[in-house]
Amino acid sequence: MSTATGTPVFVTVGGDASAATATYTPSGATDSTTIALGDLAASVASNTTAVAAAVTTAKAASSAATTAASNAASALSVANAAVPSTEILDSSGNLVVKTGALRLNYDTSVAATAQVQFYSSGGTKTDGFLSCVGGTGAGNGQMWLGCSQLACYAAFPLGTATFPFSGAVLQSAVQVVSDINDKTIVGTIGSSDYTAETTKLRTAWAAISGAVYTLNFSTNKRNHIGVIAQTVQAAFTAQGLDPSDYGLWCSTPKTRAVTSTADGATTITEEPVYEADGKTQATQQTVRYEELLSLGIFCERLERADLATRVTALEAKSTAATATTSTAFTTA
Repeated sequence: MSTATGTPVFVTVGGDASAATATYTPSGATDSTTIALGDLAASVASNTTAVAAAVTTAKAASSAATTAASNAASALSVANAAVPSTEILDSSGNLVVKTGALRLNYDTSVAATAQVQFYSSGGTKTDGFLSCVGGTGAGNGQMWLGCSQLACYAAFPLGTATFPFSGAVLQSAVQVVSDINDKTIVGTIGSSDYTAETTKLRTAWAAISGAVYTLNFSTNKRNHIGVIAQTVQAAFTAQGLDPSDYGLWCSTPKTRAVTSTADGATTITEEPVYEADGKTQATQQTVRYEELLSLGIFCERLERADLATRVTALEAKSTAATATTSTAFTTA
């Protein structure tokens, strides 16, 4: 062969050339390389087989991917048919759960904080969150609310007579709306045009006794001091006053939460609690202490004013009697 142009050229063709060698210098290299033509042919054949195998594998992978995509599309179709998209997202993109519950960290066997985050500012940092931590699966986790202010769009109570909060720990006193523009004055305790009502209220207040008690539903049997709602009711009724006309006493129909399971779905409903006769719905009586104590303050103020008037009259009588006695002695 000759390499006049840098490329091997066979001058004589025929016979076994597997032992023949070719010497060349790869592009960019400085040292030449010698390879037997038999080895070169074997390498080419091996690479050809490898390429064919790789092509076969790629075709199989492509076919598997196509099958998986088809199966996924079928599964999505079945899922969408079972739960229409309109029951998940509405036309505005709002999450809609018509029945059941939104379950976070459900059945994962890994304890973790379950949290809903809010991005009302449209940024990447949370503007508020609601999370639940701890617990043993018995409704005893701790709920955390993260926000700068908790406001009420329309006035509603926090808790109910049947399902009250066990307590409240605040950093400052509770504010109560007391603006004159939000009120209609019915009467003023102690004023001359409200004498009859004032007398009844004072008598009712005097009939309300204080009680020391423990709470039946609490495991902590600490003594508490206050009043009994039924005592307040009786005191007002005895004076011909309807206690339901006054916000310091409240009576709410008693209910209870009932949990039922049907077709794998758990539902909690609120049902009435009846008295022993099974017909009359039981009630839960409560007292607004700030209003009751306000009544007490004004009644005690009137009591003090009455006592001051009586003391002044007695002092004046005593002074007059002393003066009369002194005059009698002087005359004698």
